[in-house]
Amino acid sequence: MTMPRREAIPHSIAAGCDMLCFGTDIREDISYILDAVADGRLSHCDSHGPEGAIALCICAKEELAIAVKGRSAA
Repeated sequence: MTMPRREAIPHSIAAGCDMLCFGTDIREDISYILDAVADGRLSHCDSHGPEGAIALCICAKEELAIAVKGRSAA
């Protein structure tokens, strides 16, 4: 049984997912997140918080770029 996207997105964020990939409608996905914050299913304490999530995404992009260039990501 699959979970509706309206529920899956907030659950993913609460579980620690910091990026949404393969979205078909990013505005709709963002509305699901905002709805979950408004009704208390998500808070700024979930995952790493917005600032932490941004930092993790930037680090992941930097590590990927280093790996693609053939250098060690460590």
